[in-house]
Amino acid sequence: MDGPLIWPRMDRSKSVPAMAEISDTSGPKVDLDTSQFSFSSVGTRANRRDINALRDGVVDIANQFGFNRRRGFDQEGDPGDDSRARFDLQVLSALPVLMPMNWSEAGSRDVWSWCALALLPDVTHWRWRWVGKRGTWNTERWIGSDLTRHSWARQWWRAVQFEPNPTVLDSLMESDFNQLTERATTIGANPVLVSAFAAHYLEATKTSQIDRRHLIRDAAQRLLREMAFVDDSVMSGREIEDWVLRIIETSTSSLQH
Repeated sequence: MDGPLIWPRMDRSKSVPAMAEISDTSGPKVDLDTSQFSFSSVGTRANRRDINALRDGVVDIANQFGFNRRRGFDQEGDPGDDSRARFDLQVLSALPVLMPMNWSEAGSRDVWSWCALALLPDVTHWRWRWVGKRGTWNTERWIGSDLTRHSWARQWWRAVQFEPNPTVLDSLMESDFNQLTERATTIGANPVLVSAFAAHYLEATKTSQIDRRHLIRDAAQRLLREMAFVDDSVMSGREIEDWVLRIIETSTSSLQH
């Protein structure tokens, strides 16, 4: 794959019926034929080789954590939260390479619906089958409505958001991501800001006895309040570092007392 590509798009007239096929042990069939899906009118289309490489790459990662390609939707055994988290982290690192595209293409909800419901329905099913209440499925994980919560879109965009400092990814928990990346129009909109915040937050957790969930929630709220009056887009990297460090230190001191 050389350079950004455009990928198939599954609109709601196809994604909603496909979503209705999902049960505990079944779901829509893997469909690598692009003839029934649309593409953006501008750009180089992903071909069958690109699509096969994307599917095989994600399936190979899933295999490391208990997914069995031959069993399809009827997988055996809950891989557990730790394995799911490590699977997500490996997908996060691999997906931008396996699925190269520009930000405009990655912002298409229909691209991600295709990814979950045509390209990887069995892996998407395996990833969420044991999460939450049995017999219920979160539509946002499948159909591209909220890309911060979609199974595959969230991983692609997290790689973008933490590109300035990807080393922090190994230490962030899912609850941390929820506080940072799901605020896609504020904290998560600036990769330099979200990466700096994550780095200073993680450093504070090493020396503080404060529950990390309390710390990140308090610090994130303080940052959001100040962002209402501060334009972070015109700040230098050093200014952002100093800003978030002050906020983390203020939050830590406040919670300790």
